[in-house]
Amino acid sequence: MTNLRILLLSPPTSAPSTEPLLNLACLCAVLRECGYDVLIVDATAPFARKSSDDIKKLIIDYRPHFIGITLTITYVPASYNFIRSLKDLNIPIVLGGPHPNACPQEALDNGGDIVGIGEGEETIVELAEYFQGKRELKTINGICFKDKQGQVVFTKIRSLIKDLDVLPVPDFKDFPIRNYSGSDDPMSNPIFWSVFSSRGCPFDCIFCSSHNVFGRTMRLRSAQNVFDEIKGLVDKNKIESVAFQDDEILCKKDRFFDFCELIAKSGLKLKMSIRTRIDSIDQEVLKQAKRAGITRLSFGIESWDDETLLRINKKYDVKTIHERFGYLSSAQPMYISFN
Repeated sequence: MTNLRILLLSPPTSAPSTEPLLNLACLCAVLRECGYDVLIVDATAPFARKSSDDIKKLIIDYRPHFIGITLTITYVPASYNFIRSLKDLNIPIVLGGPHPNACPQEALDNGGDIVGIGEGEETIVELAEYFQGKRELKTINGICFKDKQGQVVFTKIRSLIKDLDVLPVPDFKDFPIRNYSGSDDPMSNPIFWSVFSSRGCPFDCIFCSSHNVFGRTMRLRSAQNVFDEIKGLVDKNKIESVAFQDDEILCKKDRFFDFCELIAKSGLKLKMSIRTRIDSIDQEVLKQAKRAGITRLSFGIESWDDETLLRINKKYDVKTIHERFGYLSSAQPMYISFN
């Protein structure tokens, strides 16, 4: 089998999403780099909504050798109903994303044939080789599945990708912005163009599930590699804004400053947004951010109570929040948002 066809899918939900799932774009990029035929379908795109029947027809027409579905906790019961409705098509279903990482056996019990655990780029390429008959399922690290006796089998934990610079840039080909904004204008949705410059987070807030996929180890792309991706987006799509999706972009501030320097020297006129911790902010960060065109900072201020902050393991107190607000007040104009 040479012409392996793979369908990557964000399942239909009762509410649309104005942003594409970057993880599907990342998986698509590595698969296409290996020469596989890949189709992405985001059933939640507001201007290209698809029903379960629409997707079934598409699957029948495309005839994929396997279907990869990403799941978050949002609407997961309805997503499980949808996945079970696909079983009569007799096409293997691979489930991944934050929720299956946290609850892999639950995902298997609700229609998944294989669940990916951890980062997906290397795993999905090896799964493609499995569906080509080139390797055995049990040799693929970072998955679980049920054997012929119905017993759940967990393979070895997959090692994290050490050098993120070697990964191809996300493939946005199957995410036309018209599907998300109703317009072909590349700036009709200013938070559409997303970038991950790092993976993981060294902190351990008790409510966060990011470590299920990316671990506690912080891995950083180089400043040059991130700049090159953004420059490519500007050249190809004429974009004017970028939204960073990192869990904590300021863990290594020297790298952040190097990136700001590259943007400032390039002459690119962009409006960018970052998400970070309030205690990562200092006056030099704000100075460099403004210089590079970072005009929006988002923070998760979960509580204004010291006892609560201690219990959820935020590792800062209310006094720190007030202190950093003082820095932010002097850094205007910037748009600040709190989650």
